[in-house]
Amino acid sequence: GALHDAVLERVEADDGEERDLNRHLRLEIETLSAPGRIERLATAALGLAPPAAVGVEMIQRRVTPPPPDRAVLADRGAGGRNVPSVR
Repeated sequence: GALHDAVLERVEADDGEERDLNRHLRLEIETLSAPGRIERLATAALGLAPPAAVGVEMIQRRVTPPPPDRAVLADRGAGGRNVPSVR
C-alpha cells in the first residue's frame, strides 16, 4: 500500500544519493592519485627530486615458482636406501 510505496521511494532516493556520493569519491580518488599531482607534491612540498637518469639501473625480479602440490620425500626406512614416498 501507501506505506510500502513511501518506503520504496525513500530507499530509491537513498540509493541515488549513495551512487552520487560513490561517483564523487571515485573522482576524488582519481584526482588525488594522479601521477602528475603526486610528482608536484613530492617536488614542491617535500623537496624531492627525480633520480638522475644515469644512476638508474633496471633489474629483473626473480620469480620463485610455487612448490608442487605434492612433495616427494626420501624415506630411509628400507634398509638405509633412499626410497621415494609421495605425501
